[in-house]
Amino acid sequence: MKSVRTRVWAVMLASTLGVASLSTAGAPAAALSNPPIPILTVDVGNQISTHPFTGGPNASDVEGLGYVPGDDSMWVADDNRDRIYEIDASTGVYKTEINASAFQAATAVGDGTIVAGTLSDPTRTDDLESIIYDPIGDVLYVTSGNCCTNPAPQPPYHPTVYKLVRQSGHFQPSTWQALPEGQDVTAAGWRPGVGMYYGKGSKIRTYNFATNAVGSDISLGVSPIVGITFTSANVAFVTTASANTTAGRTTASSDSVIRRFDISGSTWTANAAWTFPLVNTGMIDARDLLIVNDTFYVSDGYDARTDQDHPIFVYTLGSAPAPTASFTAIPTTGRAPFNVRFTDTSTPIAPAIGAPTSW
Repeated sequence: MKSVRTRVWAVMLASTLGVASLSTAGAPAAALSNPPIPILTVDVGNQISTHPFTGGPNASDVEGLGYVPGDDSMWVADDNRDRIYEIDASTGVYKTEINASAFQAATAVGDGTIVAGTLSDPTRTDDLESIIYDPIGDVLYVTSGNCCTNPAPQPPYHPTVYKLVRQSGHFQPSTWQALPEGQDVTAAGWRPGVGMYYGKGSKIRTYNFATNAVGSDISLGVSPIVGITFTSANVAFVTTASANTTAGRTTASSDSVIRRFDISGSTWTANAAWTFPLVNTGMIDARDLLIVNDTFYVSDGYDARTDQDHPIFVYTLGSAPAPTASFTAIPTTGRAPFNVRFTDTSTPIAPAIGAPTSW
């Protein structure tokens, strides 16, 4: 089947609008380019299948995404099957997986309420949500939100963060920390030079695994946040899910969005030039976001697809053509004073990407 390419665009405030350069302070991060008029292009033919993975099993409900550059591996969290998968980030081919029993064999760090060395249990692996990679420590973190299945989560919720370290070259769950009851980790990411952030709803917060310390709420003013990733110490991208995924929702009615936030001190500012609605790209209900160079991966958490179940969509960052000013005039000569009719022939024409918005 021929690939279908669709563009997702952000409305520009002016034709000459620039974008702040990206810092690379702290730990190495994905190198993101800086197009003057940023757009995302989705290649439906290159989406990553999770049902089944190429050469592997069926995932049930993909949620979190994490990337380990040294292995060129993408890690995918499966909420319903209580496990995470490792796949080749370049090809989508299945490599291996870590199931619930491995997580339940991890031991507690011990924080005064949980005895150090205590094993995990099924209530803590029932809702695997996010995968975070620390490139300095070469460590994976996997978060679990509110348990449990059927009919709905009931207290105690047992939100948990697992630490995975390499054993004989492969990541394995090692230790875990119990988050305070009432916390729910839907989105999480690693900010270079700072550390882990996690959140849900419209708020995120810092988190330190070693001390199990949760920071104060930071409100981003958008909701529901389901994914967060950092491309540098001062640039974050978040995905928001479709607010009401009623029966029959389609990609044409999706209200999932990718947004960029520029960080200065304690201030997070939404960058309007980098706002990408995912409507009409194949996405229905976005989940986590992973960015590798100029490639954006977004998992789809919608549970009632009639085509491929829970794909991971692949988008490429690029730049739309800059607008070109052009006008015609009739008549062009005559005795003053006289009336002239001007016609705007500037390109591109709205609502096309990069169309002029002011004259």
